[in-house]
Amino acid sequence: PTPTPTAGPTEVPVSGGVLRMPVSVNPDVSNPYRVNTEETLYMFSLVFEGLLRVDSANKLAPQLAETWVKEDGADAWLLKLRGNVRFHNNGKLLEASDVVHSFNQVSLAGTEGYYGYVLDYVESVTAMDSTTVRVAMKQAGMAGLYALNFPIVSAQATTGLPGGTGPFYFSAVTGESVSLLRNDSWWRQRAYFDGVTFEMRDDNDTALASYSAGQLDFVVTSARTAGRYRDEPDTTLVDVMTQNAELMLFNM
Repeated sequence: PTPTPTAGPTEVPVSGGVLRMPVSVNPDVSNPYRVNTEETLYMFSLVFEGLLRVDSANKLAPQLAETWVKEDGADAWLLKLRGNVRFHNNGKLLEASDVVHSFNQVSLAGTEGYYGYVLDYVESVTAMDSTTVRVAMKQAGMAGLYALNFPIVSAQATTGLPGGTGPFYFSAVTGESVSLLRNDSWWRQRAYFDGVTFEMRDDNDTALASYSAGQLDFVVTSARTAGRYRDEPDTTLVDVMTQNAELMLFNM
């Protein structure tokens, strides 16, 4: 008979500590719509949130929008915003006008911005009331919903560092690092880390060297480079699915 496996003890996450990650030199934190590196995109994803997100199964999931319903007789969707969501920098509640303002920022950045693909799908964004937005698409189907992941920022003009609605907020930006602190009022669940510090590094090789020297805790890299760390006892290697293909071509 096959022995019944015994369940091991459940590992409970411990709250606290600061996670150190790399980011490109001199990232522009003033405009989340102008992303120039993958590391900067990771940093912004901890501060800003979109209307919808894509889960681990590549399916649409609610984020700042709780529901989305197809409008009858039109290539448009009605999205209901989540309540009790506040922006870091001014404490203002999320409203439909903020979504309209954010889409306008995507339009201003244009096709050269990271979120330029949004303009290929979305025709316009309109506030129906304070908690409902109408998103008119340029084509029929659900593909355009995957473009509703652009950062939502407050329409209210503010000074200082920009604020989003995510699990962390900008606390300090220097010539060497960008510091984030935990947003204890996040609408989902309280993050385990007290903060995240992004240390500026020129390239991935430099970031890996800093990781080996104990200066960083987490580095995103390629499968080819990560292989050397697979058997290290103090390193946890996690494989993730990306939109990039890695291949080797032979020069015959």
